[in-house]
Amino acid sequence: MNFLFIFYFIGLVFAVYQDFTRREIDDWLNLFLFFSGVLFLGISSNLFIDGSRIVGFGFFIFVVSLLSFSFYYGRFFSGGDSKLFFALSPILYNIYLVVSFYNLFLFVIFLLVGGSVYSLIYSFILFVKDFKKIKGVFIKEISKKHSLILFCLGLFLFIIGFFEKVIFLFSALIFLFVFLICMAKSLEEVSMKRSANTKKLREGDWLFFDVKIGKKTFRKSWEGLSFSEVNYLKKFNKKVFIKDGIPYAPSFFIALILFAFCDYFLGIIFS
Repeated sequence: MNFLFIFYFIGLVFAVYQDFTRREIDDWLNLFLFFSGVLFLGISSNLFIDGSRIVGFGFFIFVVSLLSFSFYYGRFFSGGDSKLFFALSPILYNIYLVVSFYNLFLFVIFLLVGGSVYSLIYSFILFVKDFKKIKGVFIKEISKKHSLILFCLGLFLFIIGFFEKVIFLFSALIFLFVFLICMAKSLEEVSMKRSANTKKLREGDWLFFDVKIGKKTFRKSWEGLSFSEVNYLKKFNKKVFIKDGIPYAPSFFIALILFAFCDYFLGIIFS
């Protein structure tokens, strides 16, 4: 267990805390993690005195930044998450570029798989916790025409499964898909929607609905409210609905653990 792992482990603890308490990760934290990691690499591996290593590191950082932008504009990550992904790039770097890109590939796999499992568990806990508030919306969603069609298809496959057992798997997947979609929509409508005074809005907040305040109309978007939009809205004392997403920083924490102890976990799996 090296210093860089311990450093990023502690840094991600702060990121998780910020994400849970404020639904944002400060830019200063991401910058501190990135430049501290680069400084450590420079001191520990003579990165700054070897021209070829500097070029290789620069190319690796360029690829990570492209990947970070792709995750953001592909709407896999929010702005803070994409910056955190970039900030973790020094721990993935190796003097051999092939190894660096192998590390990057592994980390992305761990991040996506770990993030998916974490998001499902978080959503299910939130669903159970807020079920009394969500119940009406969930029943409405599951009663919609497309949900009923999929449910009937799953029921049909379930019946066929008595003759061909492998069909049971497909029916179970359809039931699970319908449940997860309806659960996600119910959570978004109830648990992830909250009212806020315009004076307390922050850059990056997601509007739940389009709103017209003053002479301007603000439309909900993936990018969230800009700095100038927040400054304009703070001039008014109005209530708006904003959407809270699932705090995704714990997914990076899980991915870091899996990445650091990858050989150990693989040894257990294949032993």
